[in-house]
Amino acid sequence: MRRPVRIARAVGAAAAAPAHTALLGGVAGVAQGAGAARAPGRRRHGGSRRSDAGFQALSSLAWRCITRARRPAPEQETTCRAAINNRARLRPALPAEYFGNSIYAVSTEAPVRASTLLERGRHGWAAAAVGRAVAAHDDEAIRARVAAWMAKPVVYTMRWYDPHGTMVGSSPRFDMYGCDFGWGRPVAVRSGKANKVDGRMSLYPGRDGGGSVDAEVSLTPEHMAALEQDEEFWAAVSMGAPAPEGKL
Repeated sequence: MRRPVRIARAVGAAAAAPAHTALLGGVAGVAQGAGAARAPGRRRHGGSRRSDAGFQALSSLAWRCITRARRPAPEQETTCRAAINNRARLRPALPAEYFGNSIYAVSTEAPVRASTLLERGRHGWAAAAVGRAVAAHDDEAIRARVAAWMAKPVVYTMRWYDPHGTMVGSSPRFDMYGCDFGWGRPVAVRSGKANKVDGRMSLYPGRDGGGSVDAEVSLTPEHMAALEQDEEFWAAVSMGAPAPEGKL
């Protein structure tokens, strides 16, 4: 079951209000702790502190809320993984003309117990964990992973899926709504049905602009129903407006 939601504003600075008091339609409160989440991040990939902290806030929000929606046992371990671009992180960077994907998935460090992740006030910690995973993915780390794969090649399949984790894909940096094939501006962005598993979230630039982010969340029906009742989640997002009739 997929459900698009809208993150109205991705604020990269730490907010004064605690995460659970974020105003509907914005993530000012969600980014609480994001200042502390500036893990030793060398922004050699061309990102900004604002966008980095915003990504950490959104990813960690999804991690916490999706984990809560699953109602796991307190001792169940979980991680947050995110697809990450290698192009500008390599030294030298891949040229702009490079055709094809160059991505890996990074993960938060050693799995954390669900009860620990969901403790009140732990959103800042979760955001910092995501930030550390992103910051550690540099040229040296990428080349080490390539060398490891060359030494022992493996074909990645769905058996690598972690039913207790959260996976974040795509990026709000991709100009999805800038694609015009002569039919006008896109009405909506959707990612199709491939690789849709429980706990998958795809991020896109918000159609409303202004730094907004659209998120496509994939969950089983029972987990989606639980997420729809999550107060922390709805304090930060708003349901995307339906597409005009006959347009989608």
